[in-house]
Amino acid sequence: MLAGFFLGSVLFVRLGDFIGRRRVILVSTLVSTFSLLGAEWLAPTVGWLLAHIFVFGATIAPRCFLSYVLVMEMTARAHQNKYCILAMFVDAACMLALGAYFLHVKSMTGVVIGLAGIQTVLLAALWGWLPESPRFLHEKGRHEDFKAALLTIARVNGKPQALAAIEQAMDMARPA
Repeated sequence: MLAGFFLGSVLFVRLGDFIGRRRVILVSTLVSTFSLLGAEWLAPTVGWLLAHIFVFGATIAPRCFLSYVLVMEMTARAHQNKYCILAMFVDAACMLALGAYFLHVKSMTGVVIGLAGIQTVLLAALWGWLPESPRFLHEKGRHEDFKAALLTIARVNGKPQALAAIEQAMDMARPA
């Protein structure tokens, strides 16, 4: 799994700059779900099990790094520390809960199905709300989408005064 995590952090995180962070998060979550379920039900040999675990590890990296970066791009600076601490707390709580579970239960089936289900349901719930990375949109020349993402972020962060400044900056940045 660590080898997959390393590969995923080297290759797939950078892929977010080329095809979009949001898209990489979606694909990595779906592949992760199928690799978890495949490791549980479709691994007839140890080799197949290791392959599924490797793929799962490779899909963790883009979700970890890109979702963090995406959230930080959309969060007001005043709140970024709070969200970082909250994310670390949730990660630690999940690890403690899984550790306690493994102390008492010998079957992984519930954990695997739970993890696959939770990540897929969360992604489906957040997908329509989560805008693409403004940095990605700007680099790709998608200026109207860039402006819409910035306006959404300003509105969600409770900064309505930033809306006019964003529109003015966008108008000045347009080529004549």
